[in-house]
Amino acid sequence: MLNKTIKVKALEFGKLAKYLLIIGIVAFGLIYLLIDNTKTSQAATDQTITDQNADGIINLVDARILAPPATTNCPVCVDVNSDRTINQKDFDLVQSYIDQNAKLLEAGAPEASYKPRFDINADGKIDTDDMVIIKNYFGQVAQEPVFGLGNPQELTFGFMANDILIKFKPGTTDSQKQTIFTKYNLSKKRSFDQINTTNLATPDVNVENLQKQLAQEPVVQSTTKNYLGEWATDDPYWDDQWGHQKIRIEQTWYTETQGRTPNKVRVAVIDTGADYSHYDLGQNLSQTLRRNVEIDPSWGFEQQDVTDENGHGTFMAGIIGATANNGQGIAGLNWNVEIIPIKIPTNVYGQPILSWIYVALEWTAMNHEDIDVVNMSFGFPDRTSDENMDYYLNALDSFGVILVAAAGNLGRDDSEYPANHPKVVSVGATLANDLLCPDSSGRTSADIFAPGDYIFSTVPIELDWIGPQDGVAYYGCGTSAAAAYVSGVAALCRVVAPVSPSRDDLKCNKFEHNGFGRIDAWASVWYKNCSRFDFNGNGEIGVIDARRLARAYNTSSGDPLYNVLYDIAPVGTDGQISIADALLILNRQGFTCQ
Repeated sequence: MLNKTIKVKALEFGKLAKYLLIIGIVAFGLIYLLIDNTKTSQAATDQTITDQNADGIINLVDARILAPPATTNCPVCVDVNSDRTINQKDFDLVQSYIDQNAKLLEAGAPEASYKPRFDINADGKIDTDDMVIIKNYFGQVAQEPVFGLGNPQELTFGFMANDILIKFKPGTTDSQKQTIFTKYNLSKKRSFDQINTTNLATPDVNVENLQKQLAQEPVVQSTTKNYLGEWATDDPYWDDQWGHQKIRIEQTWYTETQGRTPNKVRVAVIDTGADYSHYDLGQNLSQTLRRNVEIDPSWGFEQQDVTDENGHGTFMAGIIGATANNGQGIAGLNWNVEIIPIKIPTNVYGQPILSWIYVALEWTAMNHEDIDVVNMSFGFPDRTSDENMDYYLNALDSFGVILVAAAGNLGRDDSEYPANHPKVVSVGATLANDLLCPDSSGRTSADIFAPGDYIFSTVPIELDWIGPQDGVAYYGCGTSAAAAYVSGVAALCRVVAPVSPSRDDLKCNKFEHNGFGRIDAWASVWYKNCSRFDFNGNGEIGVIDARRLARAYNTSSGDPLYNVLYDIAPVGTDGQISIADALLILNRQGFTCQ
């Protein structure tokens, strides 16, 4: 009986153990499935990226389609400022875009232009859902290779899907080039003879793979994707012209520049065009030189249509040279300026394309004798250099043309290309309190900084932007406007009549930092040789000079106390010694005349 009882209990225990085992297996399976479904998979490093949405561009949009960052671990898909680290900077950039857009909509202004790099979940809108995803990636690093690309930063702004630039080795014949074109089924779009480079269309959307194949060809020196950049200003509508007062433009106008030369300074603006019909800008736009890079350069001035459908180019032109003192609109930095618009076509997202920049710079170099300053309010954050563009920039610099470019709006310490080129003045953006704009790049590398937050300027009237009046609006913080400020001051440098023909007496050849690094027009333009303000000849402007001018203070040129020595403002010898002369001396105390 006891043995029977033991057998029964053993049988029951065996059944119980069996049931427990089954339950355990089922539970483990459920847990495994739950974990497997919630963990993110890895974006394949050898996965080839192609034009997933058929928009002609390969960029972060395509990466996010292949590896949705909410469910697939893809740091490069979330790196909106292209510095390879996902952190607060990426979060703040999207937050800033959302905040500025909300202000625009509240004011009844047009919505800010859509920026695909901020749309993390690729749902067609930029909102807090995108910010949540960024937050979840904090601390991750965008490694390479990814999606078959050696440089994941190329995806931030992207490149053309069916496009490539081939630089051939010196001495390569047309026949050898044609052999390459035929072998890879390439069709020529345009040639750049000076840099021995050809822009070609390719049926192969895997440009990276094509580059690797072409690198094996003995006649090919290098290849470049046709990269996309970004205009360096964000969002329409502005506040007031605080930047003009900040850089002391009025003192510069009335003591150094007004009426000093009969010739207009000429500034080329490589941008989206310019509005020739604008009431406050049209008269300062060149009537002899302009260029639409899509139109044959042999066509005449009238055929070179530079109509600005975007508004960015008109905005930059207004900062540099909107008509001043005419009772309407705004005041540009220059009273005597000729702005030469060079219109660049853009893609569906409003981005400038590298090959068209080549065309613009080539034309600018060919016309360098008619150009003093070149403003480039755009950048390629994925590029540290470009040998073809370097060629044109070096050539223009050798011709004595001042080159100015925006540092970029990614909040990075470094500057974008071409601002980082050694011959180009790199410009970061500041707020009214002289702190850096949160979005400004070039935080440690820019050559100089300039006002870039809520700057008033001109816009095409037909775009109907909200502003204080038709044709005037403002943008949010951006280095595009800051670059235009520096180009405007550079133009003033060329207007001032120097003491010596070589202009060595001016302080604006290299745009060195003034004080805290923000440009000061007056400090940049004023004469190093300031003997005309040094009345006692001690080598500096000081209290004694101010006292002497005060004693000579008079309002009548017929008074026996009048002495032309003390008649220094505006520009000098206006026939009276007035408060303007006294203020000039007081503001210049401490300057050394060596």
